[in-house]
Amino acid sequence: MAAGLFLVGVSVVIARVIFLYWGNVWNSAHAINFLVAWIPSVLSVLVAFVPEKDLERRMRLKWRLLVIAFGFIYSLVLWHQQGLNDLANSQQTQTAISTAVSQANDHADTQFGKTQGQITDVRHSLEATEKNLTSKVDQSRRQSVLASEK
Repeated sequence: MAAGLFLVGVSVVIARVIFLYWGNVWNSAHAINFLVAWIPSVLSVLVAFVPEKDLERRMRLKWRLLVIAFGFIYSLVLWHQQGLNDLANSQQTQTAISTAVSQANDHADTQFGKTQGQITDVRHSLEATEKNLTSKVDQSRRQSVLASEK
Protein backbone atom coordinates (compact mmCIF):
# COMPACT_ATOMS: atom_id res chain seq x y z
CA MET A 1 0.00 0.00 0.00
CA ALA A 2 2.80 2.41 0.90
CA ALA A 3 4.56 1.68 -2.38
CA GLY A 4 1.38 2.41 -4.27
CA LEU A 5 0.88 5.73 -2.50
CA PHE A 6 4.51 6.65 -3.11
CA LEU A 7 4.12 5.81 -6.79
CA VAL A 8 0.95 7.91 -7.03
CA GLY A 9 2.70 10.84 -5.29
CA VAL A 10 5.67 10.66 -7.64
CA SER A 11 3.30 10.44 -10.61
CA VAL A 12 1.40 13.53 -9.46
CA VAL A 13 4.63 15.51 -9.05
CA ILE A 14 5.88 14.41 -12.47
CA ALA A 15 2.52 15.24 -14.07
CA ARG A 16 2.53 18.70 -12.47
CA VAL A 17 6.08 19.44 -13.65
CA ILE A 18 5.23 18.27 -17.14
CA PHE A 19 2.06 20.39 -17.15
CA LEU A 20 3.92 23.54 -16.05
CA TYR A 21 7.03 23.16 -18.17
CA TRP A 22 5.78 21.04 -21.09
CA GLY A 23 6.56 23.54 -23.86
CA ASN A 24 10.04 24.26 -22.56
CA VAL A 25 10.86 20.61 -21.97
CA TRP A 26 9.24 19.11 -25.04
CA ASN A 27 10.96 21.47 -27.48
CA SER A 28 14.36 21.38 -25.82
CA ALA A 29 16.83 18.94 -27.36
CA HIS A 30 18.86 18.90 -24.13
CA ALA A 31 15.84 18.01 -22.00
CA ILE A 32 14.71 15.30 -24.41
CA ASN A 33 18.21 13.81 -24.56
CA PHE A 34 18.27 13.81 -20.75
CA LEU A 35 14.89 12.04 -20.61
CA VAL A 36 15.98 9.49 -23.20
CA ALA A 37 19.06 8.73 -21.12
CA TRP A 38 17.29 8.49 -17.75
CA ILE A 39 13.89 6.89 -18.46
CA PRO A 40 15.42 3.39 -18.79
CA SER A 41 17.21 3.88 -15.47
CA VAL A 42 14.02 4.91 -13.68
CA LEU A 43 12.12 2.06 -15.28
CA SER A 44 14.75 -0.49 -14.27
CA VAL A 45 14.69 0.79 -10.67
CA LEU A 46 10.91 0.51 -10.60
CA VAL A 47 11.01 -3.02 -11.99
CA ALA A 48 13.83 -4.03 -9.64
CA PHE A 49 12.34 -2.72 -6.40
CA VAL A 50 8.72 -3.62 -6.89
CA PRO A 51 8.68 -7.39 -7.24
CA GLU A 52 5.56 -8.48 -9.02
CA LYS A 53 5.08 -11.68 -7.09
CA ASP A 54 4.40 -9.82 -3.82
CA LEU A 55 1.59 -7.80 -5.35
CA GLU A 56 -2.07 -8.72 -5.30
CA ARG A 57 -3.64 -9.78 -8.56
CA ARG A 58 -5.31 -6.39 -9.12
CA MET A 59 -2.06 -4.57 -8.33
CA ARG A 60 -0.11 -6.84 -10.68
CA LEU A 61 -2.38 -5.77 -13.53
CA LYS A 62 -1.91 -2.11 -12.61
CA TRP A 63 1.83 -2.65 -12.33
CA ARG A 64 2.01 -4.25 -15.75
CA LEU A 65 -0.04 -1.44 -17.26
CA LEU A 66 2.27 1.09 -15.61
CA VAL A 67 5.36 -0.61 -17.06
CA ILE A 68 3.70 -0.70 -20.48
CA ALA A 69 2.77 2.98 -20.16
CA PHE A 70 6.39 3.83 -19.34
CA GLY A 71 7.43 1.88 -22.44
CA PHE A 72 5.01 3.85 -24.62
CA ILE A 73 6.12 7.13 -23.09
CA TYR A 74 9.73 6.17 -23.67
CA SER A 75 8.98 5.33 -27.31
CA LEU A 76 7.25 8.69 -27.73
CA VAL A 77 10.20 10.55 -26.22
CA LEU A 78 12.64 8.64 -28.47
CA TRP A 79 10.53 9.49 -31.50
CA HIS A 80 10.44 13.16 -30.51
CA GLN A 81 14.20 13.14 -29.90
CA GLN A 82 14.73 11.96 -33.46
CA GLY A 83 12.42 14.70 -34.72
CA LEU A 84 14.36 17.36 -32.82
CA ASN A 85 17.65 15.97 -34.13
CA ASP A 86 16.31 15.99 -37.70
CA LEU A 87 15.14 19.58 -37.28
CA ALA A 88 18.51 20.67 -35.88
CA ASN A 89 20.35 18.88 -38.70
CA SER A 90 18.18 20.48 -41.38
CA GLN A 91 18.71 23.92 -39.83
CA GLN A 92 22.47 23.35 -39.76
CA THR A 93 22.42 22.15 -43.37
CA GLN A 94 20.35 25.16 -44.43
CA THR A 95 22.72 27.51 -42.63
CA ALA A 96 25.75 25.86 -44.23
CA ILE A 97 24.21 26.04 -47.70
CA SER A 98 23.19 29.68 -47.24
CA THR A 99 26.68 30.58 -46.04
CA ALA A 100 28.32 28.74 -48.93
CA VAL A 101 26.06 30.37 -51.52
CA SER A 102 26.61 33.80 -49.99
CA GLN A 103 30.38 33.35 -50.01
CA ALA A 104 30.29 32.08 -53.60
CA ASN A 105 28.22 35.09 -54.65
CA ASP A 106 30.61 37.47 -52.91
CA HIS A 107 33.57 35.78 -54.60
CA ALA A 108 31.87 35.92 -57.99
CA ASP A 109 31.01 39.60 -57.50
CA THR A 110 34.64 40.32 -56.63
CA GLN A 111 35.88 38.45 -59.69
CA PHE A 112 33.33 40.15 -61.96
CA GLY A 113 34.40 43.51 -60.54
CA LYS A 114 38.03 42.75 -61.38
CA THR A 115 37.04 41.60 -64.86
CA GLN A 116 34.96 44.73 -65.47
CA GLY A 117 37.90 46.82 -64.33
CA GLN A 118 40.17 45.01 -66.77
CA ILE A 119 37.64 45.48 -69.57
CA THR A 120 37.48 49.20 -68.79
CA ASP A 121 41.27 49.38 -68.87
CA VAL A 122 41.33 47.59 -72.25
CA ARG A 123 38.64 49.96 -73.58
CA HIS A 124 40.65 53.01 -72.51
CA SER A 125 43.77 51.47 -74.04
CA LEU A 126 41.89 50.84 -77.31
CA GLU A 127 40.54 54.39 -77.32
CA ALA A 128 44.07 55.74 -76.80
CA THR A 129 45.38 53.46 -79.54
CA GLU A 130 42.56 54.58 -81.85
CA LYS A 131 43.37 58.25 -81.22
CA ASN A 132 47.05 57.55 -81.74
CA LEU A 133 46.35 55.69 -85.00
CA THR A 134 43.92 58.38 -86.16
CA SER A 135 46.50 61.07 -85.54
CA LYS A 136 49.18 59.03 -87.36
CA VAL A 137 46.84 58.37 -90.30
CA ASP A 138 45.96 62.06 -90.45
CA GLN A 139 49.63 62.97 -90.26
CA SER A 140 50.45 60.44 -92.96
CA ARG A 141 47.69 61.84 -95.18
CA ARG A 142 48.98 65.33 -94.68
CA GLN A 143 52.45 64.23 -95.61
CA SER A 144 51.23 62.39 -98.67
CA VAL A 145 49.12 65.45 -99.70
CA LEU A 146 52.19 67.66 -99.22
CA ALA A 147 54.36 65.22 -101.14
CA SER A 148 51.88 65.05 -104.00
CA GLU A 149 51.70 68.85 -104.18
CA LYS A 150 55.44 69.14 -104.62
